[in-house]
Amino acid sequence: MVDRDSRRACAQLLRRLMRGEMEGEEFEFAVDQLGSADPGIRAIKTQAWACYSDYSPVERSVARAVRPEIARSILFLRSDAEYLWPPYPSGDFPIYNWLFNILTLGCWERRKANRLREWQDHGDFAVWPFHSRSEFDAACVRPRFLVGSS
Repeated sequence: MVDRDSRRACAQLLRRLMRGEMEGEEFEFAVDQLGSADPGIRAIKTQAWACYSDYSPVERSVARAVRPEIARSILFLRSDAEYLWPPYPSGDFPIYNWLFNILTLGCWERRKANRLREWQDHGDFAVWPFHSRSEFDAACVRPRFLVGSS
């Protein structure tokens, strides 16, 4: 399900976050306020979480380092492509990872690595959040945000 209005708003929020105009907690709250069931928005919110801490803006060095991924995410949000990836395997109980690794003699970490590898193999990970290179190429041919509003 593509929620075009919420995606457009999310793209604007993501731009503001990366320019340092808002803190991470503000971004999370604003995305949650969109109230969208579009799985692409939830996935991109999860991706952006790695770029900030809750009470400070994104550092310029971080924003520069993730610029290609963020640009691709904004392109995705402005496209009509469906989000086809399964939920991200965020790792159950991240606070207790060290304990689980000790108790399972490292099996816990190998299990997490296998789940991540399976998730990455679900589509063309090089063009995430697009599922395939052809979807990405189609969005690049006519990016909405460069050809007027729609």
